[in-house]
Amino acid sequence: MPLLYLSMGIMYLYQKNKIRNMLWLDANLKKTRILNLKVLFVAALSIMLSIVAHINFAINSLLIMQWLKA
Repeated sequence: MPLLYLSMGIMYLYQKNKIRNMLWLDANLKKTRILNLKVLFVAALSIMLSIVAHINFAINSLLIMQWLKA
């Protein structure tokens, strides 16, 4: 799972660099696009983290239920 977070970080940095190198965009539009990219990146990371936490909670709940039945 950490590899997925690392790959998302690398993709974020690549896209940010790509936006910065667009010569035809003015400074305000570059800032707006980078801000949108940051918001999307943070949202994706939080969704992934919540999914992982939910899966871990479900697995732990099942293990506790099996332990209580034994």
